Amino acid sequence: MEELRSIAYIIVSPVDSTAVSAADYSLDPPASYTKYDFKLKIEDNLKKALESTKTASNKFLVVVVDSKNKSAKEGFNAFVKEQETQTGYNMYDSYNALYDTYNYYLAGADDKKWLKNNKITNDPSVLVLNGNGDVLAVAKSDLTAQQYQFSYYGDFYRKLQKANAFLSIDKVLKNKKASDSDLIAAFNKASLLETSYDYDSDYSVNDPNSTEFVITKTALDQKEVAQTWKKLIEAHQKDKVANMYLVETIIKEIKNQGFTKQLLGTDRILNDTDFLAIDYLLNHSEDIESNRTDFNNKQGEIHSVGNVVSEISDALQQNLYLSQDGVSGEINKEKINSLYKRIIASGKGNFDVYRNYFYYLGQIEEKDGSNTTYLREFNTYFDSTLAGVSPIEKLDAIFSGLDSSSSYSYDGWSSFKLYHSDICNNAAWTVVLKPQNANFLKDAIKWSEYSLVLSKNNPYYLDTLAQLYYKDGQKDKAIATQVLAVKYIASDVDEETANQMKEVLTKMSNGTY
Repeated sequence: MEELRSIAYIIVSPVDSTAVSAADYSLDPPASYTKYDFKLKIEDNLKKALESTKTASNKFLVVVVDSKNKSAKEGFNAFVKEQETQTGYNMYDSYNALYDTYNYYLAGADDKKWLKNNKITNDPSVLVLNGNGDVLAVAKSDLTAQQYQFSYYGDFYRKLQKANAFLSIDKVLKNKKASDSDLIAAFNKASLLETSYDYDSDYSVNDPNSTEFVITKTALDQKEVAQTWKKLIEAHQKDKVANMYLVETIIKEIKNQGFTKQLLGTDRILNDTDFLAIDYLLNHSEDIESNRTDFNNKQGEIHSVGNVVSEISDALQQNLYLSQDGVSGEINKEKINSLYKRIIASGKGNFDVYRNYFYYLGQIEEKDGSNTTYLREFNTYFDSTLAGVSPIEKLDAIFSGLDSSSSYSYDGWSSFKLYHSDICNNAAWTVVLKPQNANFLKDAIKWSEYSLVLSKNNPYYLDTLAQLYYKDGQKDKAIATQVLAVKYIASDVDEETANQMKEVLTKMSNGTY
């Protein structure tokens, strides 16, 4: 019988909250702690400040205009010192580019022309620029009123990243001389955006006297963006070496975390461009795997490319979920089947790939209502991977080789074992339920017997096996197994299911099953 379960995710505190004293919350670091001595590099002219900002992909330049204030320099220096202290605390004992998000520059008399060209007439003002000198945000105020904004944890930083990504894509689309690397950089920048925490505010300001930041807005043509991305993917199909920035951008896009989601706020089913992009990943899978650690650890950059086969598998799984949630678009079953088979045939099909593949196939029926494709593929996996004289040892070997990113690597051996006993029982149960699956009766008995090797005396599994035996003509064995199913009914088996098991035993015993 198919066992129904609800899965709860429980977060357990590592400490007993009742045992924590006020002293435990002290802000003072332990005696052995050495704070990283972080220093901002403050340039003496705008050109150098922009160049310094441009070398880091995640930084913006805050320009302070306060020429009428005689103590502006002292105030600016005090602000810089405070920012260095706070950023250093975030970094603990070594440099971390994640928290180094702003450079600062105090405008001087030599910058009047630049300010005029960029229509900055208010004094005091605080501007935020990208490394190219584009104005992303302006506030008609002094630095003191805005200093709370400049934190990595603040939502203002995410707003700036989004504005910068919009602007970058818009400029590269309009630039007929834009290079291939310019396009990849623009799409990559948008793909690495984090979701904003402030869903309601877009920092639009209606009051002309407001001192709040006004962020630059750029409108994008969705169709033009999609067409440009398609041409970019097509142009790289013959690459001999994987472009890791393109790889990262593709992974984000196929997982609905990329530029389409970030810039347009929409989820979507995988399209032809996505499948072509996945081809790129699979064609370069070995190259990607050998280079991704160095790429993820690039100095001054922040990347997190995972195992490419697992990333593709996750994308396909999410694609199925979206189709079930009613997201517009028709899921391409043939291409998805082909991708899973290609991965498995290549020998790179890890546990998570198989798990996602079987979940996907389990949602699909043939025209006659059977589960032929699912059962055939599952049987191949069972015979080649699970079956053998030492099933527990074989399963333990698979568990030991799990990628650290696998959820079952975190959940543990017991959960991993339960997954396999469940999937074997559930596959076998479809043969009990569907007469169209009768050709898999002998195989289903193997799967069902295996589930009981992993989870002994489980009444649900025993009920499945007993009914399979009966359908196979092994009536005495079926009755003996169903007796055990009834015997091991426990309090966690609902009354209706328990009654059904007992009824099956009665029918088997009197020959009316």
